[in-house]
Amino acid sequence: MATETIATLTNILKDKFLPALNSEVASYDAIADIFTDKSSDAEWSGDGRKAITYHEMAWQEGVGAIGDGANLPTPGLEDIQQGAINMKFLYGSFELTGPSMILSDGKNSYVNALTLKMNNLKKRLKKELGRIIWGTGSGRLALATAAVAANATTIPVNTPGGFTGTYGARFLRKGMIILVTNDNATIAGVTTVTAVDPAGLTVTVSPGIPVALVAGAIIYRVSTTGATSFAESSKDNEPDGILKIVSDASIAATFETLSRATYPQLNSTVDTAVGAITLDRINRNFDVASQKSDDIGVDCLACHHSVRRAILTQLQADRRYTNELLRTPDVGIDAVTKGPKKGTYVTFGGVPIIESTNAPYDTLVGLDKGSFTKYTRVEGDFADEDGAVLSRIAGTDKWGGFYRKFYNMTGRPKNNFLMTGITSTAVYVAQN
Repeated sequence: MATETIATLTNILKDKFLPALNSEVASYDAIADIFTDKSSDAEWSGDGRKAITYHEMAWQEGVGAIGDGANLPTPGLEDIQQGAINMKFLYGSFELTGPSMILSDGKNSYVNALTLKMNNLKKRLKKELGRIIWGTGSGRLALATAAVAANATTIPVNTPGGFTGTYGARFLRKGMIILVTNDNATIAGVTTVTAVDPAGLTVTVSPGIPVALVAGAIIYRVSTTGATSFAESSKDNEPDGILKIVSDASIAATFETLSRATYPQLNSTVDTAVGAITLDRINRNFDVASQKSDDIGVDCLACHHSVRRAILTQLQADRRYTNELLRTPDVGIDAVTKGPKKGTYVTFGGVPIIESTNAPYDTLVGLDKGSFTKYTRVEGDFADEDGAVLSRIAGTDKWGGFYRKFYNMTGRPKNNFLMTGITSTAVYVAQN
């Protein structure tokens, strides 16, 4: 492979594809823009792998009215606890064959050869980031619905993304390499998804997992078919998402390395087993979150489309048509035809209800958008420390490269609320 060919491809990747890739990947979910990057203001650990944070768990209480000449209030001390936001490392790999590079001689031909690879990389990154932003950082893709015999090639699945619910294949796709564990301590097996049930309830894999799986066995994404450790998987290696921040100790035991059981100030308002949703119950959570956040208040609601529909059913009795619409009434809403792409949403007291394809089923979050932050060490780049993006893959006429993004997300849990167990009707839509 001529040196000038590698140099040309490196320049094309860095100058043409990288800016467009970062720009498009940034819109990976309807709520992605609530995170404000404060990397430049952060205090970093010596190795640069952690952003240091501080939380006031108690305040000095040296205030109060007293009588004439009485002792002044005792100042006391604040309880300040130090937290840490660990950087997480996300990668996307791609490769080209030697013949495709040689035969695509000339800059325009190189661009054509790379376009398909970059479009596929962009799509996969957006899918991955969209799932991650709603997660807890656990990296779970699904659980086994029932016990599975050793070497079986069909696994029934539920609990998509690690959250209670059916359609466990929601975040599983053909071609994914997955790791399965019965106890979260030892690896039961590594395999590849070869087919996804159209109903979203099972996946077919090859080869079969060599040991029997228990009901509740956990499925993670893993980097290679030869993986032998959890370090090569998504298990606890993903950035912290909305459900890590907007949660309590029952969902995520720690927040920024601090125990939520020890410091309940780090808990959000969490309302479980909601059932049929009512406007009053949503209002109640608004009120509680507002009081906990010193009246800062929630300014955004977000959920899956099915939960938005459940909320709309509460308004059905109030629907009215003016005289000019009685003959040809429009029974829809603007948000159906416009939605996130056009910035038109159903509102609740003026607060937009943003629907997200990646949001957990049966869940509604109330968000104070100003309370969410991200810290970034690498915004999104092709690795080229050795002078080239593409490197020879040993023993083959293939050349590989990878995109990387080092970051994590956080927020102020008490400003936000979470409602789970909402009765709604989700429709399984396969991801591709």
